[in-house]
Amino acid sequence: MLFLHLKPEKVSYLSDLNSELIDAYFSVKEEVEKVIEELKKFKNTKFEYYKIRESKFRNDFKRAARFIYLNQTSFNVFIE
Repeated sequence: MLFLHLKPEKVSYLSDLNSELIDAYFSVKEEVEKVIEELKKFKNTKFEYYKIRESKFRNDFKRAARFIYLNQTSFNVFIE
């Protein structure tokens, strides 16, 4: 999100092999309020994490919120 904060004056390019990351950047750039509102709906629990991880959203802003949530939240299960 640093790229969006810098607001380059000249033509700049942003790329990454992770298409979900690039899609999230565009959604934050275009629909930041919707992304924030969607993120507020997500709870920081193990159950919610796995539910959201399995979810597939059609809206760009919901997919961006999912991507941000999953990258900022995690639950480890140790298998012995």
